[in-house]
Amino acid sequence: MIRSKDYHEYTDYDLEPGGLRKLDYIVERVRKFLKESPTKIKILDVGCGNGNISLPLAFLGYQVIGLDAYPEAILELNKKNNFDNLEGVNKTFENYYPDSKFDVIIMSEFLEHTKDPKAVLKKAKRMLLKKDGLLILTVPNGMSLEESIRRVTGSTAGLRAFKKKVKSRIKDQEVQSSAGSPHLQFWSLFSLRSLILSAGFKIADIKSAAFLFKETYYILGRFIMRRGSWLFHWFDKVDSSLAKVTPPILASGWIITTEKHE
Repeated sequence: MIRSKDYHEYTDYDLEPGGLRKLDYIVERVRKFLKESPTKIKILDVGCGNGNISLPLAFLGYQVIGLDAYPEAILELNKKNNFDNLEGVNKTFENYYPDSKFDVIIMSEFLEHTKDPKAVLKKAKRMLLKKDGLLILTVPNGMSLEESIRRVTGSTAGLRAFKKKVKSRIKDQEVQSSAGSPHLQFWSLFSLRSLILSAGFKIADIKSAAFLFKETYYILGRFIMRRGSWLFHWFDKVDSSLAKVTPPILASGWIITTEKHE
């Protein structure tokens, strides 16, 4: 998809399959559920990477903390940050203890990197999120072809070395972060729902993040297609339309809004 909204100027998600759809969803959900002035809304962007979500939200006036364990990610965020209402924090989620709670916590492409995702969600619920707050997740479909290949290639040291060698030969821009941390969790839609419910949240909304373009681009497309080209945007636009009518179980990933279940 091509940038079409004012806050799109502060993200590189137009170069990520399904990226702008994901960002637009997050902005829409925050606006819909929280009617107060953006300046009164505190948002924690966990695993913020280079700031593709944090920076647009700061532009819209929200009070944003971008949290990431990798110093290079926070360094890149700080290079781009011209907002007084956005702060980059270089800490792990497990070691982060703020002075006050948040109206919104965003974990975009983060939970699958954690060793104990249930403990992460429980900490968010108990210590970081206000009673009427929102937790917004974006998570890849662990049963998709892309994630199945990722699971196999990460299973042994030899396969990991082979994957690293192949990736080094691909001249492809890193959009989210250059940290390159591995995926440790692979969920089906059913198992992800169970995880969220068992951590004390209820699901308010779930959408397909993308259909086929994301995984076909990462498996094959980036060898033959340049990010941001007219062909890239055309496929991304078609895929976005398909994602809207595709049952979530068939999606390559999900965007989920949850609320605390007391």
